[in-house]
Amino acid sequence: MGLFTIWTMTCAVTQNIQTLLIGRLFCGLTGSSFLTFVGGTVSDIFAPAHMQHPMMLFTIAPMIGPELGLAIGGFINQFTDWRWTFYVLLIWVRIL
Repeated sequence: MGLFTIWTMTCAVTQNIQTLLIGRLFCGLTGSSFLTFVGGTVSDIFAPAHMQHPMMLFTIAPMIGPELGLAIGGFINQFTDWRWTFYVLLIWVRIL
């Protein structure tokens, strides 16, 4: 999560397209690991009898995320600067 935060900050303050592209690449690499680890973590934390609801939330999150991300990102970019997309993402990361 720390590396994802650092690379997101890099994208937010970049001054050229090359740095933005490299920052986005590393944001994707460091942020995607959570999708692979959470399933095993949920099964380690919860007993099989109580695993249905947490696993349901884990399973539906990748399906809802792209739709909500496009809507929220489009709203942010329509009314503010493109950098605010990364600032809102940083705020969201700090909440979690």
